[in-house]
Amino acid sequence: MRNLSTGVLLSRRRFLLAGGLAGAGLTLAACASGAGSAPGGSSAPRTLRMAGGEFGYPTPFTMAHGSGLLPMRLVFDTLMWQDAAGLQPWLAESAEMADDTTCRVRLREDVTWSDGTKLTGEDVAFTVNYLKQHQIAWSIPITVIDRADASGSSIEMRLKEPHAGFLPGVLGAMPVIPKHIWDGVSEPEKKQDEEALVGTGAYALQAHDLSQGTYRFASRQDYFLGRPYFDRVEFVPAANPLLALREGAIDVADIPPNAAPDVIEPFTGGGEFDVIRAVGATATGLFLNNEKPPFADPRIRQAVARAIDRAGFVERVLHGRGEPGEPGFLPRANPLHVEAKNSHGHDVAAARQALAGTRITGTLLADTSTKTAAEYVARQLAQVGIDLEVAALDPTRARESAAAGAYEAAVLGFGGLHSDPTFLFGFFDSRMSKKGRFTKSHGYHNAEFEELQDRQERATDPGERRRLVGRMQQILADEVPMVVLGYPERAMAFRAATAGAMWYYTPGGYAAGNPGGVNPAAIITGRSGGTGIAG
Repeated sequence: MRNLSTGVLLSRRRFLLAGGLAGAGLTLAACASGAGSAPGGSSAPRTLRMAGGEFGYPTPFTMAHGSGLLPMRLVFDTLMWQDAAGLQPWLAESAEMADDTTCRVRLREDVTWSDGTKLTGEDVAFTVNYLKQHQIAWSIPITVIDRADASGSSIEMRLKEPHAGFLPGVLGAMPVIPKHIWDGVSEPEKKQDEEALVGTGAYALQAHDLSQGTYRFASRQDYFLGRPYFDRVEFVPAANPLLALREGAIDVADIPPNAAPDVIEPFTGGGEFDVIRAVGATATGLFLNNEKPPFADPRIRQAVARAIDRAGFVERVLHGRGEPGEPGFLPRANPLHVEAKNSHGHDVAAARQALAGTRITGTLLADTSTKTAAEYVARQLAQVGIDLEVAALDPTRARESAAAGAYEAAVLGFGGLHSDPTFLFGFFDSRMSKKGRFTKSHGYHNAEFEELQDRQERATDPGERRRLVGRMQQILADEVPMVVLGYPERAMAFRAATAGAMWYYTPGGYAAGNPGGVNPAAIITGRSGGTGIAG
């Protein structure tokens, strides 16, 4: 089998030996040796190290939902990409909506796959058709495309109907895959060989150990934008990322949303570290299973909403670092947020009256990062006669249980709340697939909501779309399929010497809503915006 351009994939044993490991992933060496070495200067590779995890095999079909997007995006490019400066052409030299239902794309001429094959319009057309048949672990409204026709480096996509946000939501999120590799593959989720990692991306997977959550990516020297800013990107074991950052093992680390101020303080004030912050793209939610008792009853769900003090959640659980959840789901930071009438605000007496002495018992699912939030919710609900025992699992298992609907109630964190409402309201659309989506509202169905979902998706007039989305928010506020407890402040600490000025939270998220502070484009370019690569 052909080697990737940066070297062969190593087995687990060879990877451990090559990395100088002592049985638990990549060497946790100090990052300073890689942080300051520019591509044109020192011979030492410029290396970025981040905390590893259960990201899956980095193809579009086998990556872990959400967390696996960053490693996968290092290998597979999209036609366009969102950064701090806006939507950038990436594989596309140009892309435009010729009319409401026609998108025309022209590819760059100098792009090759990592096996040396030239990228063509046929690859893009093939990707569209293939992804219609094989769902990837990221929500892309690919089925809105009726057909994609290619001629050389040009592609014309005909949409079934107008689609607001098509360029960022589809072209800015769809990983392009090579036809010569995937044509004829009927079960892409089972393809986890070296050939599956042939991409146009700036990096190739050089070594990995899925059981340890470790990955090493090496840059492609023939990348079409030029030599990538970081020569190597490594994901390494870090049970406590903030401690690993302070000790020099990694270069960036997310700060937990419930971290106390004294946890953040060592990374502020300038010097070796710095912090970026934002509010409104992530949330902690109380997911209620609408499919089975007791929360199939909207009156019970409404009583739950009244029992929980969301302002208190921000003060006690988030240490004041965030905003209370909105009854209509969308945060104030979302451009299409509309103030919904809150018929079920905090009122313990009203909640007790609605329950009329009914005692409810059950289990409240959480993961290790939301256990404290779940315990707060359990105490609040106990005041009105709802006794839920908190069961905290590791994040992967908790999300798998939630995706399968194997819960009565669950407290979990999720992101993308600053992105397009079509993606977000898919949580509550009974027609949307539940496969792999822990945010899916199990059992909820509202015919008016789904009709409005279709109409707002087609609405190209901003005022009309805002009106439709406003009505959808009111429906959610009235029927309470879930309760948004709060929108935590996102914060990421980083080593300032490792090109610190380039880290940012992407407006609207990247790939149609990912809220992470490490945008793959910044890894490639060393900049906060544009496609030029920093020296």
